[in-house]
Amino acid sequence: MFLIVTVDRNWAIGKNNSLLYDVPAIIEYRRQNIREHTVICGRKSYETIYRDVDLDSSKTIVLTRNQLYRNDKVVIAHSIEEIPKTDDTFVIGGASIYNQLYTSCKYAIVTYVDSVTLYSDAYFPNLSKLPNWEKIIETPTLYFQGLPYTFITYLNKAVE
Repeated sequence: MFLIVTVDRNWAIGKNNSLLYDVPAIIEYRRQNIREHTVICGRKSYETIYRDVDLDSSKTIVLTRNQLYRNDKVVIAHSIEEIPKTDDTFVIGGASIYNQLYTSCKYAIVTYVDSVTLYSDAYFPNLSKLPNWEKIIETPTLYFQGLPYTFITYLNKAVE
């Protein structure tokens, strides 16, 4: 299983159920990585970020505790046990879903934005400080309107 996330210098990922950065190259990088794969996200992330976006995925699974939630466009799961944990699966957020699944992911594709976002309310664990995670790929720094960012791939050595 993979995860894909955009973080700032403090590993913040969102504010008010929204992504922090709207950088076309980051959005396209994310889309190319998840294209034709199964994606997993939480209900709030789906409703506020992804509902009107063509994810180019083969299947979208929305993980929610709400037993009454219905949506014909997605597969609904109510527990971690119900979701596939395969090499074809990408976890795409939000914070609660990341926190439940990041230790089960073999790879983390992180867009690191070298900036600090004030008043963030959602964070991702800093993989650079966790012993099982190893940085295996890092691109040169890119810029969008003066905003520096890098694509980094981490390997979770604890997952076979």
